[in-house]
Amino acid sequence: MEKAAGSSLAQIWPRLSNEEKREIIQAMVSFDVKMLNHPLGGIGSLYYPRDIPSGTNQLPALGMNDACGRWVLGPTTDRRFFDDGRGELSLDRGPCKFCILSYLHSHLNLTEIS
Repeated sequence: MEKAAGSSLAQIWPRLSNEEKREIIQAMVSFDVKMLNHPLGGIGSLYYPRDIPSGTNQLPALGMNDACGRWVLGPTTDRRFFDDGRGELSLDRGPCKFCILSYLHSHLNLTEIS
């Protein structure tokens, strides 16, 4: 992952006017609403299809209604699955369909090994 160029919001927030702060908050809420209106098709991390290694499990990012195909869900990049040497272990890192049992099974296997 690459760091985006520019200043962090935390650095410039104190200098912004109330109107600028309101506009930023509205933009963030609008983004959240769009994300909630298009739930992902499972639990995992977002990838461009060309970036996911061949043979790696993947799901359509927006589930069965994903006509776009711009992204796919692949294995999680959650640090808990990689810290403290866990990256070397053979674990199911997903993606998991929205089956809480499948997700918990992966997470419990991770916890047992820790």
